[in-house]
Amino acid sequence: FTNSNSIPIIKTDSLGNIFWDKVFPLSKETSYHIEETTSGDYIMCGLRRDTSNGIEYPWVCHLDYFSNIIWEKTYDTTLIPEYITQTTDGGFIFSNTDWVWAAGFPILNLSKIDAQGNMLWSESYGSGGLSSVQQTLDGGYVVSCISGGYLRLIKTDNIGDTLFTKEHTNISAYGCDNCKSFIRNTSDGGYIVSLTSVDTTSNNFNINILVVKIDNSGNITSTFNTPMPSTNRKR
Repeated sequence: FTNSNSIPIIKTDSLGNIFWDKVFPLSKETSYHIEETTSGDYIMCGLRRDTSNGIEYPWVCHLDYFSNIIWEKTYDTTLIPEYITQTTDGGFIFSNTDWVWAAGFPILNLSKIDAQGNMLWSESYGSGGLSSVQQTLDGGYVVSCISGGYLRLIKTDNIGDTLFTKEHTNISAYGCDNCKSFIRNTSDGGYIVSLTSVDTTSNNFNINILVVKIDNSGNITSTFNTPMPSTNRKR
């Protein structure tokens, strides 16, 4: 997250007391996601601005347990990293939106890097943004994203080749900077997705928190809908 002057990264104990905090100048970096690694370090993705030309480039930063930088990398692409997670080989995979929009919509991308941040492969999958990615039990990857206002899933193998794509046009998603979709594996080999949805059956277009259960072929098996609190809702 950011404030007006910097990106504060804060580590707390189990009671919420601050253990350490690190500040990145906002003039150079913007962070979108941070996650703990299996070794107790932290991996973070976002954008870094090149002060010589003002262009922002994809940025990945690996911090140790005490917030010291182990390594950081920028990549000469037009991607905006949205979500990063560690993979079983010790490297990382991150999902991106491409700055270069085609036909008026953003392009979804997956990028795989090794444990030192070196790029191994990068693949694009058509329309999609506000994404998250997980490594699946078979060693491949599954991505959830918002495409054209609806939920879209992409399943790939371990080198990013598409195995299936599912467009769930019955799930109307509310897209904004802080309303991305989140996907996780489930013990039955399927997936669970949370996102912010729009109830189009209502004249007020009520916004809800939606949890979607999906099988290993990408088909929806159940949904759970929770209305978001609203100051305009009648009591």
